[in-house]
Amino acid sequence: MNDDFLDENGHYQYLILKWLEIKQREFVHSGELTEFLGISRFKLKQYIDQLASDIRKFNTKASIEVAESGQIFSKGLDTMLVKQLRLYYLKESMMFLYLNEVLLNGKTALEFCDSFFISKTKAYEIKKNLNLLLKEEKIKIGKNNLKGEELKVRNS
Repeated sequence: MNDDFLDENGHYQYLILKWLEIKQREFVHSGELTEFLGISRFKLKQYIDQLASDIRKFNTKASIEVAESGQIFSKGLDTMLVKQLRLYYLKESMMFLYLNEVLLNGKTALEFCDSFFISKTKAYEIKKNLNLLLKEEKIKIGKNNLKGEELKVRNS
């Protein structure tokens, strides 16, 4: 369920990172990733550039580079780094931020708009998507807490 909380950029960056971690000892070409992810080369380059920048925040010895030929070189990617970046992307996602603000600070969707400088439409879209995710797990948000089966709430 946690990956469902990731924003689009975080989701793609995490998928790219995971793919490179798995294929670390193999030849990886950008065409392989664009086909697998269904994105353009331009978008892939944007995601990889951002991913490379994010990697440097956590591990200065790890790196990702794309050669002119399209070959992607990765160095120093390990499970711990992948987990750190996944958590980083989760904490940056608007759905996670919304859930956090509602549960911990008791904010409404309108107050969330003001805090994060987003439109009311966007805030209600986030709220709707969050409620759909939680509904799948039979969990509801109510007065600064999650309601549902204790085991499901704890594991969500």
